[in-house]
Amino acid sequence: MRMYRQGYPDHMVFAEFRRRFDVLAPHLTKKHGRNYIVVDERRAVEELLESLDLEKSSCCMGLSRVFFRAGTLARLEEQRDEQTSRNLTLFQAACRGYLARQLFKKKKIQDLAIRCVQKNIKKNKGVKDWPWWKLFTTVRPLIEVQLSEEQIRNRDEEIQQLRSKLEKVEKERNELRLSSDRLETRISELTSELTDERNTGESASQLLDAETAERLRAEKEMKELQTQYDALKKKMEVMEMEVMEARLIRAAEVNGEVDDEDTGGEWRLKYERAVREVDFTKKRLQQEFEDKLEVEQQNKRQLERRLGDLQADSDESQRALQQLKKKCQRLTAELQDTKLHLEGQQVRNHELEKKQRRFDSELSQAHEEAQREKLQREKLQREKDTLLAEASGRSCSGRSCSGKRTRSSPRLSA
Repeated sequence: MRMYRQGYPDHMVFAEFRRRFDVLAPHLTKKHGRNYIVVDERRAVEELLESLDLEKSSCCMGLSRVFFRAGTLARLEEQRDEQTSRNLTLFQAACRGYLARQLFKKKKIQDLAIRCVQKNIKKNKGVKDWPWWKLFTTVRPLIEVQLSEEQIRNRDEEIQQLRSKLEKVEKERNELRLSSDRLETRISELTSELTDERNTGESASQLLDAETAERLRAEKEMKELQTQYDALKKKMEVMEMEVMEARLIRAAEVNGEVDDEDTGGEWRLKYERAVREVDFTKKRLQQEFEDKLEVEQQNKRQLERRLGDLQADSDESQRALQQLKKKCQRLTAELQDTKLHLEGQQVRNHELEKKQRRFDSELSQAHEEAQREKLQREKLQREKDTLLAEASGRSCSGRSCSGKRTRSSPRLSA
C-alpha cells in the first residue's frame, strides 16, 4: 500500500518479470542462453531493466518484486507482443524458406531423373535397330550363363569347405563327448573314494578319541594309586614313630627311671604287649603294604604297557589321520580340477554345437542356393538354346537375302 500511494500501482515478482520480458532483451538471452539458471534474480532483473532503457523514476526495485508507475507495465506488454509477432513472423519465414528449399531439391532430383529417363529412351530408340546391338542383346545372356556356371562352381567349393568343416566339428564334438564321459566317470570314482576316505577318517578319529579317553582314565588310576601309596607310607612312618617311643620308654625303665617294681612290672607288661602289637601291626602292615605295592606295581606295569600301546596306537592313528587328511585334500583338489576341466569341456562342447548349428544352416542355405543356381542355369541354358536357334535362323535368312540382292544386282546393271 505504501508503494501504491507513492505512485507505483503495478508490481511483479522478479522471476515472473524476467520470464515474461526477457524476449525484449535478446542480447541477454544470446549471452546466457534461453534456459540459463539465475543465481541472483534481483541482479538479472536489474540487467533486464537497464537493457529496456526505462526511466529510473518509472520503476522501483523492492525486496522480491519490481514496482512500476501507471502505464509502464502496459507499454512493456505492448512491446512484448510486437517483439513476439516479429519473432513469429521470422520463424514462419524461416519455415517457409526451408520447405521451399526442400521442395526445390526434390523438383531438381525429379527433373534430373526425367531427363535421364528421356535420354536413355532416346538412346535406346537410336540403337535398337543396329546389328551390333542385336548381337549384344543375344550374347549377353550367354555371358550371364558363364557367370552363373562360375558362381555355381564357387558355391560347390564353398559347400565342400563347409562339409569338411562340419566333419571336423563333428569329430571334435565326439572327442569332447568321450572326454566328458571319462571325466564324469572319474568324478564319480573320486567322489566315492573321497566318501570312503572320509568315513575311514571319521572311524580313525573316533578310535583316537576312545584311546585318548582310555589313556586319561589310566592316568587317573595311576594318580589314585600314587595317592594310596603316599597314605600308606605316611601311616608306616607314624607306626615307626610309635615303636621308637615304646623303645625309649623301655630304655628309661632299664636305666632305673621307674623305681616302683609293681609299677615297673605293669609298665613292662604294657610295653611288651605294645611291642608285640606294634610288631604284629608292623608286620601286618608291612605285608599288606608289600602285597598292595606288588599289586600296584603290577598294575602300574600293566598300565604302563597299556599306555605305551595306546600311545603307539595313538601315534599310528595320528599318522594315519594326517595321511587321510592329506589324501582327502588331494582328492578334493583333484575333484575341483576335474570339475573345472569338465565345465571347460562343456562350454567348448556348447560352442561347437553352436558352430555346428551355424554350419548346418549355412550348408542348407548353400544347398538351396545351389539348387536355385542349378534351376537358373537350366533356364538360361534353355534360353541360350532358343537364342542360338533364333540367331542361326536369322543368319540363314540374312544369307538368303544377301544372295537375292546379289542376283538382282546384275539385272539392274543390265
